[in-house]
Amino acid sequence: MTAAHNVTHTASPATAAPGPTLAPRPSSAKIGVYQVLNGSRLCIKAELGIQLIVQDKEAASSPQRYFNIEPNATRASGNCGSRKSNLLLHFQGGFVNLTFAKGEKSYYISEVGAHLTVSSPEKAYQGRKSAVVMFETVVGHSFKCVSEQSIQLSAHLQLKTTNVQLQAFDFEEGGFGNADECLSDRNRRDVPVALGLSITGLLVVLLTACLVARRKPSRGYQRI
Repeated sequence: MTAAHNVTHTASPATAAPGPTLAPRPSSAKIGVYQVLNGSRLCIKAELGIQLIVQDKEAASSPQRYFNIEPNATRASGNCGSRKSNLLLHFQGGFVNLTFAKGEKSYYISEVGAHLTVSSPEKAYQGRKSAVVMFETVVGHSFKCVSEQSIQLSAHLQLKTTNVQLQAFDFEEGGFGNADECLSDRNRRDVPVALGLSITGLLVVLLTACLVARRKPSRGYQRI
């Protein structure tokens, strides 16, 4: 008869994945598409690029370092409410959380939070800004802003967005509603138009002055 032996297997300790590294210079963040569903219905949709900027010291001369969120390595989750919803973007080393609040006629981002743990050396940066009114637009519409927008979350952490289009709460047929542009985009579009009109006006004035000068009779000396 063979004796039974109890064999205990000791599991190797799990090795935590290293945190991301920071870049010394900024670069364009890739545009990700993130969604939160309420059952089968869409309640948040966001298309945007996100960059986190860290600064170890509060002095303005302290160098900034940069981390772009990679959409393919980011998982979107969240919750949907009638007056408040949130979008949580989770990636290796941290997360970004956006809270949306809905009023009678408009909605907006009311809170922004982020956490980032980096390696070489390992260090954590976190921050949160609450009671804000960011990206406000009309209920049923989407908010669109190609221009870069930034928000300071703490003394050492800043969040920057680019090429934003997002909507929360009220969707029709699962797509974005009418897009309301941010003020930065409108100003950027209007400046070349205003400059062109100013140049055109100046040319008209100069041309008119030249025509008047050519038609003016000559008052040369008369011979006696």
